[in-house]
Amino acid sequence: MTETTAPEHRNEVVLVGEVTAPPEERTLADGRVIVTFRLDVVRDPEVGTGRDSFECTAHAARLRRSLAAWQTGDLVEVSGAIRRRFYRVGAGSRPFMVVEVERARRLSSPASRRRRPA
Repeated sequence: MTETTAPEHRNEVVLVGEVTAPPEERTLADGRVIVTFRLDVVRDPEVGTGRDSFECTAHAARLRRSLAAWQTGDLVEVSGAIRRRFYRVGAGSRPFMVVEVERARRLSSPASRRRRPA
């Protein structure tokens, strides 16, 4: 009799898109410091129509320092996992999804794209 194994669960995401506002450092109620930013990704790059917007967070100190240099319009690549979070609304709470960033790099900035020869 052969033993089969179930596929391993995975929660991985890689996004390449444009930063729509400078990253912002926040201190959570429990004292942890995070950086948050919003990333817009074009749905169909060949046509350029439609965008999806993702709320992203980063916890690691080294990553937070790196993200601090990002500006609106930077083209970046991030990888990490999708997480479900909650925020309080009156006596209840509401869920929302974020991309918890584990790795990130800036691919280009608006200024560097303008300098490229045609």
